[in-house]
Amino acid sequence: MTARPAVPHMMLVDDHPIVRRGVRDILVDAFPCAAIDEVGSGIEALSMAAADEWDILILDLTLPDCSGLDVLKGVRERHARLPVLILSMHMPDQFARRVIAAGGSGYLTKDAADAELVTAVGRLLRGGRYFNPDVLERVAMTLHPDSAPRPHERVSDREYQV
Repeated sequence: MTARPAVPHMMLVDDHPIVRRGVRDILVDAFPCAAIDEVGSGIEALSMAAADEWDILILDLTLPDCSGLDVLKGVRERHARLPVLILSMHMPDQFARRVIAAGGSGYLTKDAADAELVTAVGRLLRGGRYFNPDVLERVAMTLHPDSAPRPHERVSDREYQV
């Protein structure tokens, strides 16, 4: 794993200002020197990702103008190694496999404790990945040969979006 940047440059993408404020406060407490920029849409996130260098992107999946999965794929085209932590209200069995396939570095639900968010961000900043045991178990269950794919697992990302 790589060393954590001295002053991490973070982008926080969520369409709810109160959620951004809460996540930002948690991150500022844990990473006091961090530079944290916030945006509320996928288009803004893609524009900022193209205009600057980032140490981590914390991304919601449900945005008003495009899917967080589309943002993740767009970011991956320009910044293949940028750690992207998905922070979503969606349960992992709905999206975690898609996030992993699109190049996500971690997945955390918004009902996680503050400490787990800090752990996830710290791990990604050091070059690792973060998927909590519940996420891994749910993904593993969908991959088991005896489990029949559920309807939402058989459709493309675009079909699922619609």
